[in-house]
Amino acid sequence: MNQKNVKNIVLITGVAYALVFAISIIGNGFYLEKVLEKGNWLLTYQNIVAYPLAFRIGISSWFLVIICDVIVAWGIYLLFRSTNKELALLTAWMRIIFASIYAIGFLQLFELSTLIHDNVYIDSFSQSQLVTQTMLSMKNYDSYVNLSFLFFGIHIGLLAYLILRSKVISKVIGYALIIACIGYLINSFGSFLSKDFANNQYLFILFVAIPAIISELSLTLFLIVKNKKISLQLANAKI
Repeated sequence: MNQKNVKNIVLITGVAYALVFAISIIGNGFYLEKVLEKGNWLLTYQNIVAYPLAFRIGISSWFLVIICDVIVAWGIYLLFRSTNKELALLTAWMRIIFASIYAIGFLQLFELSTLIHDNVYIDSFSQSQLVTQTMLSMKNYDSYVNLSFLFFGIHIGLLAYLILRSKVISKVIGYALIIACIGYLINSFGSFLSKDFANNQYLFILFVAIPAIISELSLTLFLIVKNKKISLQLANAKI
């Protein structure tokens, strides 16, 4: 593959990764957080009723994130197949599995929105029943998200290994991704094993959000800023 094609792949991968950050921040910070009140099912139900458009925009934004994740998975495979083709393929598949499970989680919220705003269901169920359904849907959503993070943690760990082996991307980013990988795994297993851990937002920020932002944002910026350098090295490696 010539350098121009490699450069395009690196750029597309970097831009897709940047969109993952941008869209998720907008969708979560400006829309979903306005609606979802973890642990307070009545208030969450009332917010969904009061802000239906914000809820649906928030959900839709995450499906755009999932599409970008699939593009990133494709880019990662192409960029690292010269390092280890089988491992690069496995790394890509781990991200695709993550995205698929994550999508199922958000389908729980989409179905909840349909249930709450459909007149047929509103006339058939009492408010307490709809609040109970909100609780069940949110718990299912949390379970799918925690499961998806397990596969994403494995993906990040494999990606870190490929980066350390490839010598194309800074090793500092590779080591940072290892820390993020450990954080994702701790969060997933901790959430399944401990209800208190699952409900503790500060632990999520400590183990997942901070390491992920530092390592993955660094990788994103490296792919975009060092595009020419990376593409030249990979073109010479004949990816």
